[in-house]
Amino acid sequence: GGERASRGRVDAELLDALHRRFAPWLGADAPRSSGREEFGERALLPLLEDFGRERLDDALATLAAFAARCFALRLARFAPELGARRPRFWWTGGGARNRALIGALARELAPAPCAPLDAWPGAAGAPLERAREALLFALLADRRLRGAASDARSATGALRPAVLGCLWV
Repeated sequence: GGERASRGRVDAELLDALHRRFAPWLGADAPRSSGREEFGERALLPLLEDFGRERLDDALATLAAFAARCFALRLARFAPELGARRPRFWWTGGGARNRALIGALARELAPAPCAPLDAWPGAAGAPLERAREALLFALLADRRLRGAASDARSATGALRPAVLGCLWV
């Protein structure tokens, strides 16, 4: 739940070191993904070696802040149109239960409202969280029926808007 990271303080020096270490990944064009090779123990442990057990909370708080900053930077780079549309962000999955991560994301994305999907007004709580894949496909189906493009050209590099999916009758 992010309890330990919530007790810690972001360490500016470690945050800067993380930005320097992962600058190539942050600057890479989309689409691309990351894995243990990029963000695993071999990449992170050298940066965290100065943090003993007594500073573990600070290290966790800093890692949560870095994750939120990465998300915000990539969002600004690959979906700049969202800034003009006054978005609202709903989080799902295990990270949505991490108070430190959600708090860091809320600070990075302010003034856009941020909340776990279970907090969606009118939602049924946990059942909605468990139905997130069904919800996503319902949203995509609605866009298909309306003939609205659902591609993410800024992320995929597609040359034109595309209505996704098929209708089987």
